[in-house]
Amino acid sequence: MTNNEYQRLLRAARKSYPRLTRETMTELRKIYIKAGNLAAAAVREAERSGMADLTVRSWEAITQQLEAGSTLIVNDLADRIPATVISGVGRTNRIHERYIWEAVKAAGADDRISRVGVHNLYTSVNDRVIRSLVNRMYQDGYTLSDRVWRVGRSYRNQIREVIGAGLSQNRDLVKVAKDVQVYVADGKVALANRFGQLERGTSDFMRRIGNKVDWRALRLVRSELYSSLQEASKEQGHMNPGSTDMYDWVLEVNRQQWGCTCPDLAAAGPYAYQDVPGYPHSNCQCDIRPVMRNGNDFVSDLKSWVSGERVGYLDDWYRQYYTPVA
Repeated sequence: MTNNEYQRLLRAARKSYPRLTRETMTELRKIYIKAGNLAAAAVREAERSGMADLTVRSWEAITQQLEAGSTLIVNDLADRIPATVISGVGRTNRIHERYIWEAVKAAGADDRISRVGVHNLYTSVNDRVIRSLVNRMYQDGYTLSDRVWRVGRSYRNQIREVIGAGLSQNRDLVKVAKDVQVYVADGKVALANRFGQLERGTSDFMRRIGNKVDWRALRLVRSELYSSLQEASKEQGHMNPGSTDMYDWVLEVNRQQWGCTCPDLAAAGPYAYQDVPGYPHSNCQCDIRPVMRNGNDFVSDLKSWVSGERVGYLDDWYRQYYTPVA
């Protein structure tokens, strides 16, 4: 694989990540709709009991269903985010595996380096990235589990706002139940169309709910995916002897117009492995890309190394990284 082909494959993989985010959110939205249906069913149950308004007991039942729905969302997010990260990391892992293996074959070094060993090397990258994902603490002091829990709390609060707004409009409970389902499925604009002209004071609640009930989940999925991909790029380059172990910060398209620090980060590169900046802000979709050795020189070094000559970086890589997992 030439370095140009390597770069082309990385760019192609990068273009697939927005689709991966959409696919993840499509599945997660099914959980949101299921959670919304639980809350709506509790509201309708109050109406079937002959209540024109919600009593303390019926509010308790609704709260229980909000908690149940929140738990569904939290559990699904906790499982889905690592799975999405592994799927994304796997796409670039395979590029690095192929890069190394084609160089090994070209150099005739496959009697010392096996295809399975190279694959195991990048399985260890998955493990490192997931450990980092689970244990990472952001500048605000929150971990992934904290952030997932906050998404669940946001869902509970937003649905309570929708129910409360319907009651303040004196809407019957059947309509309130439908309001919940419409908001969860179609968002704030569709809900506003159902309400029509809001009474004085109740329009404030529209400013307190998101355009979509799952907007926090989307931001979390996207941020955790891209921050993990940045972490993975470092580890992938670190495990690839064809890399110089230096890294470029590659700007997301149009990022230079967005007023963040990313253009400065890009201008200050390349970075050594230990100096690559951390994830700078939510929704950052910039890329960390390993700087590769000249491909012909790498193959030539492999040939020298397999014939018994000492090649320092290959000796270190083989001893420190390859042998423990092969």
